[in-house]
Amino acid sequence: MNKFVLILIIFLGILSFKFFFGESNFLDYRILKDQVQYVILEEKNLLEKNKILRAQLENLKTGLKVIEEKARTELGYIKEKEIFYQIVK
Repeated sequence: MNKFVLILIIFLGILSFKFFFGESNFLDYRILKDQVQYVILEEKNLLEKNKILRAQLENLKTGLKVIEEKARTELGYIKEKEIFYQIVK
């Protein structure tokens, strides 16, 4: 009976050593689990950004007022027969 208990204790020691210090140990598992959670969160953020960009793209394809507003505010375009006044403080 003593040999059987000794063999079980040795076997348990080997398994616990592999669990904590082996090739695929518990610490590596925890680190990978945290990385997966971070990647999932980042994916959700990127999907939301993609959704917003797709809506803006669709709006640009269909709405001429949006294109005109972008050209005026970002590029400084003015229409023909339109006078541009710049107020300097």
